[in-house]
Amino acid sequence: MKKGFVFLVLILLLTGCLQKRLPSFDKEKGYFEIRNENGMPQLIKFYSEEGEVNGGVISFTANGNIGSFTYLKNDTIIIGPSVIYYDNGSMNYFDSFIDGVQEGVSVHYSPKGILTRKNYYRNGVKDGEQYTFHYDTGDTLKVEIYDKGKLIETIGDSNDAD
Repeated sequence: MKKGFVFLVLILLLTGCLQKRLPSFDKEKGYFEIRNENGMPQLIKFYSEEGEVNGGVISFTANGNIGSFTYLKNDTIIIGPSVIYYDNGSMNYFDSFIDGVQEGVSVHYSPKGILTRKNYYRNGVKDGEQYTFHYDTGDTLKVEIYDKGKLIETIGDSNDAD
């Protein structure tokens, strides 16, 4: 039930459908928020009945865009997505976690929205093909192939990545 509520609020925040002012609740009520002097949200955290962060943690940039979103359990363990955004609202990077261990795809973008890195993780280590793309053009610069965290092969050169 609480997960559904968290995702509903997240969807409303992302689509701008949430009213300008959320009521501020204390930890026992399920979430709290911090607002700046202009009334814009800076941080929203969702809590369990035990008072631990259990759910989404959403931070906002000064202009009101979402700055980051992470899904936590027991205050510190990342479960699910961890997303950071640039001030202009475009995605900086996306990582996914299972019980605090990086798992699955990790992607990084330039402020213009160009994919700059695409990595794959299994049990917290790089596994499979890892890509580095040119920061401005998105052209593939380098491909590294990992097997359970061990670099097996490198194709290309990433000296022009930034």
